[in-house]
Amino acid sequence: LYSSAASDVYKRQQMNKPIKHILITRFNLPHEQWNKNREGKKLRENWLTKRYELFKTYCLPSVIAQTNKNFEWWLFFGEQTPEYYKGENKKLAVNFSNIKIFYEQSLNTFWSNIPQKVENSFLKSEFNILITSRLDNDDAISVNFIDDIQKKTEIKSHPYLLTFPIGYALRINKQVSLRKINYKKNAFISLVEFRDNQKKITVYNKAHDEWKYFDYNIINNNPTWLQVIHSDNLLNFDRGVLTLPFYLFKNFVFKKPNFSARFYIKALLSRFKVYRKIKKK
Repeated sequence: LYSSAASDVYKRQQMNKPIKHILITRFNLPHEQWNKNREGKKLRENWLTKRYELFKTYCLPSVIAQTNKNFEWWLFFGEQTPEYYKGENKKLAVNFSNIKIFYEQSLNTFWSNIPQKVENSFLKSEFNILITSRLDNDDAISVNFIDDIQKKTEIKSHPYLLTFPIGYALRINKQVSLRKINYKKNAFISLVEFRDNQKKITVYNKAHDEWKYFDYNIINNNPTWLQVIHSDNLLNFDRGVLTLPFYLFKNFVFKKPNFSARFYIKALLSRFKVYRKIKKK
């Protein structure tokens, strides 16, 4: 007879066996919509330098720290990427075997080519289930992000979406702050497809907030993703409720910023206000 722990390991192995899971991140793919910052100014030449620093500070360590290593991470860069960063990308691919680097002419060619790239890779494998997940290059995920997605995956007769509705917004410019967000159609959703489906479309078939006629399966209500709010953001802004960072410290791996005493006071007051509202109801 198997022990309970051994039985759990066996179940996990069986569960992981049929799944091909691809985490997809876009980088500096040229597109007219993304060549300006939120003030409408044209992005400077040092944009890639700053973005790569954010990537190495927040995104990369959070992915490397995943408790479940049963996934591939596909990074897409523009063909015009300077040789220095192409060299850095080669180092990443050498140091982390599940990282794959691709270069595309533009964001439009990425959208056109990604379904076929994914389908070709999937059909060459022995897997029955395909998961594609989104992750922006300046954001981060909790250590159990991949594992929780795969635990929640089940076989259905049609493709469906998986989502963690709860996440964080971390402001790193000006005064450092942390807010908790509840948003089901966030930029960290995953699409589950199957070998029997005629054509694979991937999670980038639509913008993250434009999926219609698809089931959204909620994975859990733990804060599982983090958007980094900084000066070069085009769309992200402060939203959600100020929150204390203790869960962030425990479940996310990257160099944490220093929160001021003033922030802790504001977060505690905000939490007290929310508690009073709930109590009145």
